[in-house]
Amino acid sequence: KAKMGQRAFRELQALSKHVDVAILTGRPTSFVLPMVSGANVRVIGLHGNRRPAATCRLRKMCGVAKKQLAHIKGILLEKKPTGFAVHYRNVSPAAQAAAERAILKLAKKLRARVIRGRKCIELLPPRAKTKADALEAIMQTNPQRRVLYVGDDQSDCEAILKMKQYVNFTGALVRSSEVRATGITK
Repeated sequence: KAKMGQRAFRELQALSKHVDVAILTGRPTSFVLPMVSGANVRVIGLHGNRRPAATCRLRKMCGVAKKQLAHIKGILLEKKPTGFAVHYRNVSPAAQAAAERAILKLAKKLRARVIRGRKCIELLPPRAKTKADALEAIMQTNPQRRVLYVGDDQSDCEAILKMKQYVNFTGALVRSSEVRATGITK
């Protein structure tokens, strides 16, 4: 249900007239493209993963998750072409920490790659890309280019930390009560 506001769109459109702009998201590219239609913006969806995950393994992982997490009221499983996200935003505040622990325990059992989001944990096959991997690929395509990356969730924090090694990289994290960013300094 995420939407881009008109003001954000206008700012993005204006910015894209002066610099190359890319949106790196865990959502499918097809979900984001209609929101940025008319702006000169590159969209990299699904954390840079292009090929669907092995459907048999993905189906098995999702089935196990559905059974293992069924007892937690408010859990929502979102199937994606490359994995699935377990949202715990609608879990009661008192049970959210326990839900997060259960999801991470399940991810370990499934040997899944974990991507943390805003009250959401995405489980992917072990070799799947993260935002950090996709961002590093962008950095390596032109090592001289200055890159400013702005994010708002834990996966963005992890990407920023990984890119600190590049002198032409600047990362900014928009803090919120839903993100426990660690390792980021002002």
